[in-house]
Order: sequence, then structure tokens, then C-alpha cells
Amino acid sequence: MDTLLDSRDRFRHIMANLQGSRLISEVDQAVSRASGTLPAEQMAAEERGGVASRSLAHHQVSPADAAAARAATGRLTWKELPLHEPLFDGAFGCSVFQVPTFASEAECEGLIAAAVKFAALYEGKGQSLVRVPVASNSAARRLHSRLLERLLSFLESEMPALALSLFGQDTELASMNVSYSAGEPAVNIYKSGGEFKPHTDNEHLSLLIPLDGPGAFGGGGTAFWRTATHIKPDVPYNMLLTPEQNERNRWTPPDHCLKPALGTALLFGGAVLHAGLPVTWGTRPLFVMSFTLRPCFVSRED
Repeated sequence: MDTLLDSRDRFRHIMANLQGSRLISEVDQAVSRASGTLPAEQMAAEERGGVASRSLAHHQVSPADAAAARAATGRLTWKELPLHEPLFDGAFGCSVFQVPTFASEAECEGLIAAAVKFAALYEGKGQSLVRVPVASNSAARRLHSRLLERLLSFLESEMPALALSLFGQDTELASMNVSYSAGEPAVNIYKSGGEFKPHTDNEHLSLLIPLDGPGAFGGGGTAFWRTATHIKPDVPYNMLLTPEQNERNRWTPPDHCLKPALGTALLFGGAVLHAGLPVTWGTRPLFVMSFTLRPCFVSRED
């Protein structure tokens, strides 16, 4: 446990005012421990090889991870937060789903540790939101693959109706081609003042996982709206909002603001309007992954 706490302290420290190769070396060791596999030298070799993004077969999911993902789904529960009444039975795109303890503390630790050394590159540049793509680190790629495998297994076993409505099938999801929103999967690191304005992801499904608990920061959280726009009805605006039109005093209040515990998964469809609210103090690290699954067509010879 002290390893996890030490690394979280290092993360907050580096995001506040620290740079240095010694710390980055320590973080490399924490990443290796959290991902549970390769030494730093082998990770570096993998990083030079690039990252695949087509199907789970290319996502470095070991048989052991796949089996663990299937076993883990049996302990998970979920809760639906309807944003408004569905238009028809089985329409899940208007809901947010919460899955407590979806990611372990060690997995959250590993993603934080992987992001730390890249966040250090932005120190002193005044950025209140740093976005670290998972593709930038081999250990983070393995953790992402583990979480994706777990999510698809969970959808198949516990939420098949949701899978069917989103992907057109509720079995063999891991055999489908996966594509991601630009720059994702990623770890978003919100510092004081950091926010993500209201938007939709426009993919089949979005997964958010807070990597630290609400006590690590003030403000923040993910806001959700029932409607297709967050702008007040009496405010004129174009579809492409200007910064002036998107000032906070022109917003309607969000219908929900969620600040779940560390490791909780938030799941919602690509048409759901949401935002990352401003952090007032501390640091809020968040794993984000918006993706679409499509059938993998295989040509056959006559």
C-alpha cells in the first residue's frame, strides 16, 4: 500500500512544481510493478515498435488477462442513471451507467505513474489540462488493453442489451474492430483551473475512470445534461460556438454532476452531452476512452 501512496504523492508533487530524471526513473519502476509484466528495458523496446489500434488481437491481451477479465465481471455491479425517458424500449443512449470498483487501485496507480513522466514535459507552460495518450507508454497500453477486455466481457455477461443496442451484437465483442476518438485512450490530468467544455464524443461508447478520489482535488467532476445543448434558450448562438457564446454564464445548469470514487467506471453513449468541470485546487487524473466497434469482415476465397 505504501507504494501506491508514495506514487500518488510523487504525482501531485510533480504536477505542482517538480521536474527531474530521478523521479521519472522511480515512476518507470512503479509502472512496471503496476502493469505486472515487463522490465523497463523491454518496455522501451516495445515503445519503439508502435501501437496497434484495430482489434483486441493487436492490443497485447494475454490469455491470463482475458481469463482474469471474465472472472472479474462476476463481482461487478452497475447502476443506471437515466437522463431522460428513452424513446423506445432498449434505447440506452440517454443513460449514464456507474460501475463501482471497475478498475483496481493498482491499475489506477499504473496509469497515473505512466502519465507522470509525460506530464513533466509540460511543467512551467501554464497548462491546466494535460492530455497524455496511452499510446505514449507501453505499460499504459497493456493496462488499457486489460480494461478494454474487462469492459467487453462485462457488457457481454452483465449488460448484453446495452451491447446489442450499441454494437449490433452481444457476443464475441473482442473479435470486432475498434476505433477511438482522436487522441484516445488517454489520461486527462486536470490542474487548478483545468476543465473540458461541454461536448459529445460521437462514438458508440465512452468510458471514464477517475484515477484518484474526490478528496484529492476541489471542484471538478463530470457534468451531464439531458438536452442536446447546454446553452440557455434565450441566448442566440450558432452550431459552432464562439468562445464568447460559450461563456459559463450562458449555460443551463447540468442535470447531474458525478464525482465517483477511484476506479469507478462511467459509461455513456456518444450522443450524451457532458463536460469536465473546473478543478479549483489539487490534481484530478482521469482515464478516458471513447470508442466504436464494427464487425470484422473476413474475405473468403471461393
